[in-house]
Amino acid sequence: MNVTQETITLSGVLGPDRLMAIEQTLTEILDRPRPQVEVRLVDVDSMHLGVVNVLVKHRHVARSRFGDISIVVDANSQAQELLARVGIIGTMRP
Repeated sequence: MNVTQETITLSGVLGPDRLMAIEQTLTEILDRPRPQVEVRLVDVDSMHLGVVNVLVKHRHVARSRFGDISIVVDANSQAQELLARVGIIGTMRP
């Protein structure tokens, strides 16, 4: 079976107003068999905790479909600090 990895790049302010769009994009990708998604957090100015929840929730969905979501984040960024504080760094990317 051919597995295609999708890449989503998120930047700027990731506030509550962006949650629905992120959720919809991930849901569409995860409807495929064995979904592989790379979420790139590039030049993130701030990130709402709801975005983290969406990523974690969809990672569970991806894994239940024999896929995965990996997170790529800029070093020393606000996004990296938030993900480290909530214990995501080191667990999202196997």
